Amino acid sequence: MTVLDPTAGGGSIPLEALRLGHTVFANELNPVATVILHATLDYPARFGEGLVGNIEEWGKKLLQYVEHGMEGLAPFSPLPEVERARLSTTLKHCPEVFPQFDVPEYDYTGIIYARQVTCPHCGGEAPLLNTCWLAKEAGDPWGVRIVPNGQPRNGRVTFQTYRVVKGRGSHGEDPNLATVNRGVGQCVHGQQAIPEGEIKAQARGESPQGRWRDRLYCIVAVRLDPSAP
Repeated sequence: MTVLDPTAGGGSIPLEALRLGHTVFANELNPVATVILHATLDYPARFGEGLVGNIEEWGKKLLQYVEHGMEGLAPFSPLPEVERARLSTTLKHCPEVFPQFDVPEYDYTGIIYARQVTCPHCGGEAPLLNTCWLAKEAGDPWGVRIVPNGQPRNGRVTFQTYRVVKGRGSHGEDPNLATVNRGVGQCVHGQQAIPEGEIKAQARGESPQGRWRDRLYCIVAVRLDPSAP
């Protein structure tokens, strides 16, 4: 049996077809998905188990390269006060070990960017997030809030992370909030819509507002979490 998937994406259908022993033809126009197709379907079939060593070797080189590039920039910030308070509560019976855990250990590869455009209405920073969720792991969900500085013109934004409890942040934040949907953005300063055409023009550098840019808005931090005695 021959299976043709003309829009294969990441290759879940071709992968299952190969696993069942069928001949597969997969096509994809998205260059990122095409690379994934090669890595998922082509290279394992062509190189077999010998590919494992190469993946491990180049994976380590990539991590070393990223860590070297981030050296001197970390730690980016101390633990937030709310997290220090949680830690203090956990260690209330042995406060002497608090300093051992009051240190963030950063995963340098855990950095999250968003596209940010300039609002054509107010000139303010307008990050384009399709969700404010950061993690949905059971027992430890996190979100991010976008905080405008309140300026009516040329406003700026900062970002604050928060724990999600029963679907909301501590101040009622909704992690399902999105500032871009179906190609149309929304300014967080005045809530005006940013047309798809304007976003594309900034992507090409053809807008009077200039070119969009990548905005770092979250860094993943890992901290050893002691168990309560």
